[in-house]
Amino acid sequence: MDPENTVYDAVRETFFLLGFDRKNYGYSSWNPLSEIISKGDSVLIKPNLVKHKHKNRNGSLLELITHPSIIKAVMDYVFLALKGTGVILLGDAPIQEADFEKIKKCLKFEEMILNYTGFPGIKVHLIDFRKEKAHRKAYGAMKRTPIAGDPSGYSIINLSNKSLLNKYSHHYENYRVTNYDKKRMKTFHAANKHEYLIANSVLNSNVIITIPKLKTHRIVGITCALKNTVGIIGSKDCLPHYRKGPIEKNGDEYLYSSKRKSFLSNIDEILGSSKNGFICRILNIMKCSIYLSTRIVKFKDPFMKGNWYKNDTMARTVIDLNSIIFFYDKNGRNFFPDVQRKFLVITDAIVSGEGDGPLNPTKKETGFIIASKSFVLNDIAASFLMGFDYKKIPLIRIALNSPLYFEKFKNLSKIRIESNLSDLNLMSDIKKHYNFEFQPPNGWLGYVELE
Repeated sequence: MDPENTVYDAVRETFFLLGFDRKNYGYSSWNPLSEIISKGDSVLIKPNLVKHKHKNRNGSLLELITHPSIIKAVMDYVFLALKGTGVILLGDAPIQEADFEKIKKCLKFEEMILNYTGFPGIKVHLIDFRKEKAHRKAYGAMKRTPIAGDPSGYSIINLSNKSLLNKYSHHYENYRVTNYDKKRMKTFHAANKHEYLIANSVLNSNVIITIPKLKTHRIVGITCALKNTVGIIGSKDCLPHYRKGPIEKNGDEYLYSSKRKSFLSNIDEILGSSKNGFICRILNIMKCSIYLSTRIVKFKDPFMKGNWYKNDTMARTVIDLNSIIFFYDKNGRNFFPDVQRKFLVITDAIVSGEGDGPLNPTKKETGFIIASKSFVLNDIAASFLMGFDYKKIPLIRIALNSPLYFEKFKNLSKIRIESNLSDLNLMSDIKKHYNFEFQPPNGWLGYVELE
């Protein structure tokens, strides 16, 4: 995918621009990630490996998952920083229907790992954090199969009243995630109970380097550093994506009350857990009938399944997960006011995705790498690059008022940027000179763009 190593060179220059070990730059002793990694550390590299194939036949993996050349470059510099002793973890939890073996093959992960096998002091592990995978049988019935998951096991962390979802605790029975079992969701979330199933390999890490793919996202607007943290869990049944129903009934699935939409939601809930092919066939016929009816009588609003700009649930779920990796100890038992790990985000915006992301994005040639120690500032820069107003994205807006935003800059447009481009010195320069005018997802069109 990168025969001329241009991406590898871009990663190297990114580390230089971050100021990492600048005094030794250009010498064989240059060790940029020694700024955040020490000998003997356990380092998690967290790419975005959402699925093994694009939903659209004409699409490619380049706009869907993290560019393998970035992963390879980061692994090399992590290896260097460990100085012969430590652990490199390469892991993610893709969607339940993803084929992890095909992802490994496409990205040549096993070939990458072979480069480090001659060094017994460094252990390299490739981990699918999911506890089970699934595939659709005839007529949409879902078959789930247990898999090995994280060899270090899992911890259930209850954020309780620290959870941002606590605002909606009295509506916990309405939490939903499409294609997953609502009954399992209730075992994790209730009044003043907000539990997440976190992979212990994540909690045990001293350093987390997240490498998201810059894409639009139907539920949260954009997927970047903050959203990439969703892949640290063992089961997405613990991740509320929306609250069932319309706004007027304390939901955020869609805008106006609709018996047809309510019926569709009920059908999807059954399809998400049913193993009976005959029942699924009948339910799919009913779904088709409802959608056909919209040709005669349209829905009052076009929003479905929480895929719109008023979704207030998923943003809170995502920030909960970020709070866990930032502030919980290795045992997942104690919450501290100080950050417990070191972090770096390197956003793959070389080839990005616009439109119907994250599973069906359209390719967008952007040619950038964004890097920061701050997930929040990284995502603000990313939103400007996309031509989006970060203040209109609930995920970023809520994060700015959370403990995750350590910097507390008041005038974000005046934040300085290190760049290899002469006209890119301030955050405001991104939207001025490098607004790529991404096509938002349908539920965000007209609501998220920069004015």
